[in-house]
Amino acid sequence: NNMRLLIDYFCSNGSGIVVVIGQDGIVARRSEGSWSIVEPGVPATQRIRDIAYGNGSFVLVGHNYSDSLDPAYNGNVVIKRSSDGLTWSDASSATGLDSWKDLRRIHYTGSEFLASGFYARVLQSNDAGQTWNSPLNGDNYELEAFSTGNGIDYGIGINYSNSEAYVDLMTTDGSTWTELTPSTAEQRNGITYFN
Repeated sequence: NNMRLLIDYFCSNGSGIVVVIGQDGIVARRSEGSWSIVEPGVPATQRIRDIAYGNGSFVLVGHNYSDSLDPAYNGNVVIKRSSDGLTWSDASSATGLDSWKDLRRIHYTGSEFLASGFYARVLQSNDAGQTWNSPLNGDNYELEAFSTGNGIDYGIGINYSNSEAYVDLMTTDGSTWTELTPSTAEQRNGITYFN
C-alpha cells in the first residue's frame, strides 16, 4: 500500500481516524494504520479548500475551480460532511450564499464550526455543518484564518467593502463580532492562540 500525496490540509477525530486533503482535491483517510483514497463526491470542476473536525463530524469546504475560467475560481459553495471520513453527505445548499460567493476556510471552536470565503462573511454552524447562518450583515469579509482560545474566537482576513484592507474580527459569544485594528504584517494567512 504505497501512496504519495502532497498534503494541503488535514485533521483527526482524536480516535485514530485522520483525513487529509491533497493537491487536486484528493481526499485520503487513515484508520488502523492503513491509508486509502476516499471519494467525497466533489467533481473535478470544484476544489476542496479546507477541512475541520468537531461535534462528531469531519466537514470540508470548497468552491468551483477551472483553469480555463477567469478568475480561475470562485462561487458555488461546496460543503461535505462525514462522521467516519468514508461516507460523505452534501450540505452545500445550507449556507444561503449567492452562487458567486464561496467558502475557503473552516475552523472548529470546540462548540461550533466557523467558515469564510469569497465575500462570505463569517458563517456559523452549531449542528456539525448541516445548517449555516451569519451573525454579520453585509458581504464584506473573507477571513483567511481563525483561532480560538480563552473564550475568544478570532479571525483575520480582508474587507472587500474597504478596498480589500486587512481586517481582524473577534467574538466572545459567537453572535457579536467586533472589528479590530489589524496588524501590519504581510502574508496574513494564518493565526494561532497560545497561552
